[in-house]
Amino acid sequence: MSVKVYWDSPEQTILVYEFEEGWTWDEFYIVYPQAKQMLASVPHIVNIILTYPSSTFYVPPNILSQIRKFYNAMSPNTGLVVVTGGSSIVSSVYNAVRRVYPFIARRCMLANNIHHARALLREHRRVS
Repeated sequence: MSVKVYWDSPEQTILVYEFEEGWTWDEFYIVYPQAKQMLASVPHIVNIILTYPSSTFYVPPNILSQIRKFYNAMSPNTGLVVVTGGSSIVSSVYNAVRRVYPFIARRCMLANNIHHARALLREHRRVS
């Protein structure tokens, strides 16, 4: 499976989607119900980390419309979404989302890697 979803810690405050090179929307939508169930199983806010391989030069078709679809279907207890890793293509998609969907961008951050994403979320929690 090219897309995996799992808790980042026993506290279940961060949900990680791990994308492998060449993933597809069909693979994403196979694990998406599992992620929705995981989010529904806890009463608190859960932040999401989307992590991509550092060599990623691929994004599946219709990325912007799929991002909006994902945003519109987010669980009520979804907090921030941090996008990590990837190459310049991931940064380019992130910047396109910021321009096209500024309301989505307010809940998103970009990080260099999963460690940086965790640090950003810790800092956000500290100042909130």
